[in-house]
Amino acid sequence: MAEPTASGYPAALDTSATLGADFVNAKTFALNADINSSVTSVVATATISGFSANNWILIDSEIMWVDSISSATFTVVRARGGTTAAAHTAGAIIYTPPVAQWANLVRDAIIKTQTELGTDPAGSVTDVKTRLAVALENDGNLKTVAVSKGGTGATSLTDGGVLLGSGTSAVTAMAVLSDGEMIVGDGTTDPVAESGATLRTSIGVGSISTQAADAVNIDGGAIDGVTIGTNSAVTDLRVDNLKADGNTISVTNSNGDLTLTPNGTGSIIVNGPLQVDGTTTTVNSTTLTVDDPLIMVGGDSAPGSDDNKDRGVAFRWHNGSAAKIGFFGYDDSASKLTFIPDASISSEVTSGSAGNVIFGNIEGTITTAAQNSITSASSLATVGTVGTGVWQGTRVAAAYGGTNIDTSSSTGVARVDSGTWSVGDASLTADVSGTLPVANGGTNATSLADKAVLITQDSGTDTVAAVAMDASGELLIGGTSGPAVGTLTAGSGMTITNGDGSISLAADTCGSCATAGFSVAMAIAL
Repeated sequence: MAEPTASGYPAALDTSATLGADFVNAKTFALNADINSSVTSVVATATISGFSANNWILIDSEIMWVDSISSATFTVVRARGGTTAAAHTAGAIIYTPPVAQWANLVRDAIIKTQTELGTDPAGSVTDVKTRLAVALENDGNLKTVAVSKGGTGATSLTDGGVLLGSGTSAVTAMAVLSDGEMIVGDGTTDPVAESGATLRTSIGVGSISTQAADAVNIDGGAIDGVTIGTNSAVTDLRVDNLKADGNTISVTNSNGDLTLTPNGTGSIIVNGPLQVDGTTTTVNSTTLTVDDPLIMVGGDSAPGSDDNKDRGVAFRWHNGSAAKIGFFGYDDSASKLTFIPDASISSEVTSGSAGNVIFGNIEGTITTAAQNSITSASSLATVGTVGTGVWQGTRVAAAYGGTNIDTSSSTGVARVDSGTWSVGDASLTADVSGTLPVANGGTNATSLADKAVLITQDSGTDTVAAVAMDASGELLIGGTSGPAVGTLTAGSGMTITNGDGSISLAADTCGSCATAGFSVAMAIAL
């Protein structure tokens, strides 16, 4: 095919014929190896010369754009000009530039242009020229297309600007929006860009006092059921995750509650330490569990002085007649752990009578005088000295120093037989051993002489002695050395006759008495 020459417009455009692959000044190369439909490196059989990048090449029916050339390698973008990426085999011709394909694309463009201009693509060229004169300047450049012709009516638009229409007048572009700006319309005039307090007022957000760069950022999703305005509050704001850049979530209405309500049986989970400040903390749940084995009350730091306040747990209960407040804890004034079933509490100080408690094993010392009566104890491992009072516990076994018997109605002497205690009449032969000292009402003697009388010795607690009086006429005669047994000695003019249990005294004829002028006749029987 000879090189075509320009000779003015043809009488008509051939809308059916297509140009072949033969064209003037086409430079070709050959594909060095098979390629698939996705590679971007196309290697020729020889070093590429006489052709530069930023141009098209054609292999089979696929047009490719050449980004760069290095030695024999084209770096390409596949499937350009409406073609489809395909695999190609080694030896395929690489056409540069694909003039035939360009010519066909130009033909299709002219056909579409004529159709849009309302002319017959196969009709008169004069008609086409007339139509094109409406859109083309004398130098062939396109004229500005008016809005009424489907254009913008503008020759330049702000990069990144939002376009605003105005009837058939040219489209105008707003300035690029700054951070936090939004386009707000009033239904009458052109929309404007607003931010900060002006924007909040226009869209009825109300009071959002501070935000980063005065911006409300909504990255995606939808906000449903929200009423926002200067005279109404948000009644239902739903978000997947809520993040507060500040440190405070609060309510503005006077004495208003802040309620967190999980969905269904869900829980409110606090990840991290929880600090609750204020004067009152109320927990209305029916079950409370705490993992910490130690619950600290009385403050989160060591006190610097005695505040005279009690520590513990106060609880509400009902005794069937009236509501009560009980207390179990440390009584600061008494320095003791205390239980008060009917307590009065004023300024964290409790008062009231101590209540009854049930324990298992108790270790320690019972020191309170008011609690000196143990009414029941199943087992006392160790008992100290009972100083006063009456033992009212169970019988103390002999193994623990007791008798294990009830002597409340017994009479007699307690005795032990092989470790068993009993009460009854004492047997002096069976129950008494040794000697009973004088100090304890005994004689301290183990035997006494027959037909004797008992006498004490020098000391009041010495062993009682027994002096035999087994001869006729013997008498117990006192003396400085103590009592002694003796007999009477007859004197002058006396006759003594000792009998078994008797003594007879008789006066003899008194010669001397006669000399004195009298006489005595006497007989004494003892």
